[in-house]
Amino acid sequence: MSQESQTFIALIENFAMQHPEWWLAGGATIIVLLLVLLSSVQRHLRATAEQRKIKRVVMKTAVQFMPNIELPDEVAGAVHVDYLMLTPGGIIVIDVLNCRGILFGGEKIDMWSQLVGRKSYKFENPLPHNQSRVQTIKFLLDPKVPVAGRVVFSSAGTFAKGVPEGVSMIDTLQHDLAHFTVNSEVPQLVKDAWEKLRARATFLTPVKARDKDLF
Repeated sequence: MSQESQTFIALIENFAMQHPEWWLAGGATIIVLLLVLLSSVQRHLRATAEQRKIKRVVMKTAVQFMPNIELPDEVAGAVHVDYLMLTPGGIIVIDVLNCRGILFGGEKIDMWSQLVGRKSYKFENPLPHNQSRVQTIKFLLDPKVPVAGRVVFSSAGTFAKGVPEGVSMIDTLQHDLAHFTVNSEVPQLVKDAWEKLRARATFLTPVKARDKDLF
C-alpha cells in the first residue's frame, strides 16, 4: 500500500472517530442507496423472467407471431401491438401488462385497482384499448378474417374477485385460446391476411416499446 493511501485511510479513520454521527449518517445513506439499487435490479430481473415466460407461451400457442410491432392507423398514425399471433382460428392481438400485487377490475369498470402492500393505485381498464387495436387491424384486412383480442397479465399479480372476461393470466393463456387451435391447418384467407400485416408491420426495439409495467 502506498504512503498516500495509508495517509488517506488514516485521515478517514481519524474523521470517523472525531465525528461518529457524520460517519453513521453517511453509512446509513449508503445502505439505503444499496437497498434501492438492489430492489431495482430484482424488479428488472422479475420483469425479464415474466417476459420470457410470456414469449414461451406465445410460441407454444401460435403458428407464427410478431412481437413488439407497430401497424399503420389512419386515426392515430400507428398502433402498437405487444404480440400479434397467427393461429388456425384467426389472428389474435395480445396486450401484456406486468402488474404486481392484488388486482381488481371488470369489463364495464373504467378504472381498475392495484393493491401493493398497503398502497392502492388506479389504472385504466385495458380492454377498450385492446379492442381498439383489434378494430384497427380488422380495418386493414378482409372482413372475413377472424381477429380477436386478449389482455394478458403476468404472474406477478392476482385478481382478487376473478379474472375479467377478455383477460388471461399468463398461466391460463394457452388454455383460454384453445378454441383457436382446434384445427392444425391455417386457412389460406388467414395466411394471406397475416402476410399482408407482416409487410406493413414495423418491428420495434425494446427501447422504443411503450412501458406498461405498473408498480
